[in-house]
Amino acid sequence: MFPLLEIVLPIFAVVFVGWLVGRFEVIKADRVNGLADFTFFIAIPALMFRSVVRNIRWETADPGVLLAYFGSGLVVYGVALVIGLRVFRIRLEEAAMLGL
Repeated sequence: MFPLLEIVLPIFAVVFVGWLVGRFEVIKADRVNGLADFTFFIAIPALMFRSVVRNIRWETADPGVLLAYFGSGLVVYGVALVIGLRVFRIRLEEAAMLGL
């Protein structure tokens, strides 16, 4: 139970702090886009990566399972990215978020 909280709690904490900042207008509206970009593209992915890497027991990890999991995730991301770009005609940044 506690390893799960170690991974999930910081992510929800970042989201909650972002909500508080937006709700009480701590940061001016014209600067929120830059902060949102930093949060979505840098802070949360880095936090998730660090949390996952710290909690994997590499000595018992099966390479086939890891390849199947991350490989299929990469394929789904790629398909969603292409659909966003070709079908919905959205910008690359938006297609990347669609892939996620």
